[in-house]
Amino acid sequence: MTIQRVGTRVGLICLLGFALFPMTERLYAQDKLGDCTFVPSGDQTEEDAQDVLEWDDRCNHFQIVAGVEQSGLSSLPNRTNFFLSAFTRVSGNKNNYFAVRPWARIRLLGAPTGSTGDVVAAFQDPSGALKSLPNSKIGQAADFVAGVEYSPWFKNKDRYSVAFLLEGGATTPLSSQDVVDKFQVPPASSQQCQLLVDQFSPKNGYPANLITRNPDATSPQCLANGITVIAFNSQQRDSFLRKYGAGIRTTYRFLDKTETTDADNNKTTTYTCCEYGMVDVTLGQDEAVTGGRLRRFIVRIDAMHPLWYNAWLYLFGTAAIRLQHNDFQQTLILKADSSGAVPSDPNVALIPLKQPNKDFYRIGIGMNFTKLIDAIKKK
Repeated sequence: MTIQRVGTRVGLICLLGFALFPMTERLYAQDKLGDCTFVPSGDQTEEDAQDVLEWDDRCNHFQIVAGVEQSGLSSLPNRTNFFLSAFTRVSGNKNNYFAVRPWARIRLLGAPTGSTGDVVAAFQDPSGALKSLPNSKIGQAADFVAGVEYSPWFKNKDRYSVAFLLEGGATTPLSSQDVVDKFQVPPASSQQCQLLVDQFSPKNGYPANLITRNPDATSPQCLANGITVIAFNSQQRDSFLRKYGAGIRTTYRFLDKTETTDADNNKTTTYTCCEYGMVDVTLGQDEAVTGGRLRRFIVRIDAMHPLWYNAWLYLFGTAAIRLQHNDFQQTLILKADSSGAVPSDPNVALIPLKQPNKDFYRIGIGMNFTKLIDAIKKK
């Protein structure tokens, strides 16, 4: 990881903190009114806390979770990435509950980046075994999503609720790639020759005449114009990778139990409402997983749920499933180029990296930094 990439991540995290800090103070201002916490006295129990707090969402919701995740595209190896999520939702105030509730989420996460169209480089390891290097990649990206949820049935007394959900946002990679991955063009007699021409044709979204078959049937060269090397370079975009969706959000609430001990060794138990486990199921479109265009619909399942009731650790995951039939494609296996050719050479054809058109998933585990900050503030 280069210094520039580390600086980019740190800068985004700091910017995120500065942007959300004022919002955090406003959201937690309701806690100071005592409406979100309950301290049992006498024979009072956790059940009494539930009756008093009534799973009240009017305390609003702000949460930061950071951890690690495994993410990958369908049929390709996964990758481990750093994950950071900041989520906020405004549910009401001391006197009113909002049926329509705005929310927003900002995340640093693994996301599909420009790929070589499923070309793989074949090579032999020291033992002589043939291996392949896939070139559809997963990189880190910033993800911004905002929307509203409408819950006509939730009346502040339900531990579990379902709400209608509308969302829209965008994803952008944290860094772009320069010219990457050069391959030798296979000989004209090879089966891979025609497969190469078909793979990068207009029917797959590539410019016409980017590469063409050599018209000379007696020539050993596969491609016309003396092209013997293909290289991939970044495809320029002037907009983020957009997405939107509509669906449902399920919310499971529970009380957060905290025990503190004072100087006299007296223990105090405090119940706070509410911690949340959320699962979003939406139908929409996402350019990041459909080749960089808003085409075809996807089903997205996005979940974040605590592993136990005190909500220090969270399990999270996403699955983006395209609603289209499976496309069986023959893998294009080429030799990595070692000739030292550069992109400006006349024998090199430049092909743009494109967003993958594949199902995508991520799963990971993280720590609730909101609770960590609260614990530090109480000391």
